[in-house]
Amino acid sequence: MNLVCFYCFDDVEEGMAPIRMVPKGRSDAEAVPMIVPGGSVCLYSVFTRHAASDFTAPAGHRPVMWVGFTRKDRPWDGGRTFTYKSGAQGAAMNRFMAEATPRQRELLGFPPPGDPLWTEEFIAGMATRYPGFDAEPYYAAR
Repeated sequence: MNLVCFYCFDDVEEGMAPIRMVPKGRSDAEAVPMIVPGGSVCLYSVFTRHAASDFTAPAGHRPVMWVGFTRKDRPWDGGRTFTYKSGAQGAAMNRFMAEATPRQRELLGFPPPGDPLWTEEFIAGMATRYPGFDAEPYYAAR
């Protein structure tokens, strides 16, 4: 089980881009905006649907800190130490994944070659998703 939380340093009011949490089994239209006082913590599973909302207030800020808890022997499983929220189309990440060494990928949370994650199917999937991905170190460590 992977557990994630975010901590709100200050009050989050309407219009300050509250994080929207979708209760299990509900539609995105039923998302609940996290309008909370400073010092609040929201705990959730990595499987909980959630999304940002627009910042519409004329002034203010919403400083938060995300913390993820994973199994000690599988720190890469479930959480991400990077984000795709830059609005980019993914070209930079695709290039990085194609050109990075296994050690550089580990710095983003990917397991090292030889880890049980690197099955034939997973390695092939990485090569398909990231053209140019050097699969050899992962095959060699099997």
